[in-house]
Amino acid sequence: MRIVGRSMLSALKRLSVSHQNQTILARIHSQFGTMSLPERKPFSPDFFFRQLFDGESSTYSYLLADLKTGEAVIIDPVLEQAKRDAQLVKELGFKLKYAINTHMHADHITGSGWLRELTGCQSVMPPLAVPRRTAT
Repeated sequence: MRIVGRSMLSALKRLSVSHQNQTILARIHSQFGTMSLPERKPFSPDFFFRQLFDGESSTYSYLLADLKTGEAVIIDPVLEQAKRDAQLVKELGFKLKYAINTHMHADHITGSGWLRELTGCQSVMPPLAVPRRTAT
């Protein structure tokens, strides 16, 4: 289904007409943009994928997991959603192994540190994404 509209809210209203989509929309939390769908529907037989959204920063994070081992990673986590994301990982029965930042973000503060505290995962960032101090 293609969603076209001026805002995410109007798109969600259009989606809510369908009975199938009402089940999905029932899990949208009171804070717009924080969606959690705890059912464990795999992307493929051995791979799990879930796109997560933070409405405040309009930022997407991604939860991926190996269904055989239960190990999971979250890519580009948002600080304000760290508790939600840790709870989702727990509800799905996964063990968060890594919180990965693909680059330094200007649109949000990373949730990697908070996820590390909540779950014991490792925080990962590519070397070129870390700002370097230059000698003056």
